[in-house]
Amino acid sequence: MDHVLTEEGYDVTPSLTTKPIDNIDEIKPDVVIVDDHIKGNKKGSEVIEELKSDTETEDLSAVLTSTSPDVPKKQKNAKRMTI
Repeated sequence: MDHVLTEEGYDVTPSLTTKPIDNIDEIKPDVVIVDDHIKGNKKGSEVIEELKSDTETEDLSAVLTSTSPDVPKKQKNAKRMTI
């Protein structure tokens, strides 16, 4: 996905771990795309929940990707957090 976005002219910070989230203030992304099963000390859904519960990043667009059958349930929970 990062290759396609880069070709389309987007500035991408690709990672297979949650490490860039620790530097989100420096990266200042327009959107965060994270897989629920990303390597790191938390799941992608937890990363998004933390971003949405922080006043500094609550308005940041976030996309959760996964092949897990639990994604629709997590999507509903995330929508409740943004209302």
